[in-house]
Amino acid sequence: MKRFNERPMSRRAFVGCAGLLALGLAGCGGSGGAGSGAEGTHTSAESAKPAPVDEAPKTSSDPKVQYIKNYKGQNCANVGYGALNGWRMDRLGAGYVRLVFVEPSGVFVDPEDEEQLKEYVVFDQSLPMNTQVDFVMEKRENGDDYDNLVDWQSHSEVVLAVKKVGERDPQPVDMTQIKAFPDKFTAYVRDYVGRNLAECGYVALNGNIMDMYGPGYLELRTATEDGSYVDPEDTDAIVQYVVVSQDVAPNTEFTMQPTTATNGEVYDMVSSQSLEAVTLSLRRLA
Repeated sequence: MKRFNERPMSRRAFVGCAGLLALGLAGCGGSGGAGSGAEGTHTSAESAKPAPVDEAPKTSSDPKVQYIKNYKGQNCANVGYGALNGWRMDRLGAGYVRLVFVEPSGVFVDPEDEEQLKEYVVFDQSLPMNTQVDFVMEKRENGDDYDNLVDWQSHSEVVLAVKKVGERDPQPVDMTQIKAFPDKFTAYVRDYVGRNLAECGYVALNGNIMDMYGPGYLELRTATEDGSYVDPEDTDAIVQYVVVSQDVAPNTEFTMQPTTATNGEVYDMVSSQSLEAVTLSLRRLA
């Protein structure tokens, strides 16, 4: 695994490309996880309501409002696409969402292995179909919005629970619905429990495992049951571990302080955060 100090760019999803920029996309220009200013505060309460079973998928021609698709029942090789950064992505209006595969036993379902993906089907998803995703677009010099350049979006990933084709749905299924990020510098901790460690972040140049939250990052520290060291750059070792608990609960809110120039201009950079790290407790797969 290669190391990168700011934005991940490597073969596996574990060291995937930063934000939504290195997807080989021309259409997304922003950080893809949190929102900016007053424009990023219009997230609808509808975001928290699961869609009725018989509700039809919603569509939208408004670039600032899109809706999560229904992935249930789909073969994993048919959902989204394999991006250049090694992640599984799906286009959503002018933006993109990352699709994270979680298998009940903790086995790594490689988003780049099309043959392996064909063996799995989606049986649950963390964000229900028709969950609203709000966007703030990049602006032109005259102040008008671009139609296809995203500065921020309220949701940036969907966790997909998968099983082998032909198997019964594992029960119970615990899928945490992460709250919509209300603005660019406010975020909620993701749920890493159940994920193979290879689907949890990327390796920075300093050797730490990190995960992106809009313009900021959280360090993902690891603690194994027997105290063994897990080398973040050893792919063969990483895929042998599943997350069993985390010391900061999912949906815990944290804030980021943007860097401000002397003239008052706010940069898309973080100077400090109210939370810096989450410790993941790991179990080695048999």
